Amino acid sequence: MIYPHFAPAGTHLLVFFRSLSACGVVVTLGTGFAKADVPTSLALGRHLAAECSGCHSGQTGGAIPVIAGRSERELLAALKSYASGILPDGRPANPAMASVAQSLSDTEMAAVSGYLATLPPAKSGR
Repeated sequence: MIYPHFAPAGTHLLVFFRSLSACGVVVTLGTGFAKADVPTSLALGRHLAAECSGCHSGQTGGAIPVIAGRSERELLAALKSYASGILPDGRPANPAMASVAQSLSDTEMAAVSGYLATLPPAKSGR
């Protein structure tokens, strides 16, 4: 039986690339892997970072760190640490952040880290 609410495999990726294309982003396909130029990575990063701003915007009174404007290397290391479930100091990662980080591919982690690093630092208590 075919369920009409399930999209065929690859449809979501195709829709995503079409939406990037509609924004003027160039994506070229090579040997089975998408090779994206820098504007594509920034567009992907911007798209993914929309989820981050709810908690990391500086509106939490310093309880959650602001991440805009931090170095790409620092952000990428933090995402990889959260994805592992263990922070560098040995503490368990926050379950919400671990879940978010584990849902990202290495490419997505690099894209969101690169995008956030381009933003001006926000003011926060942290």
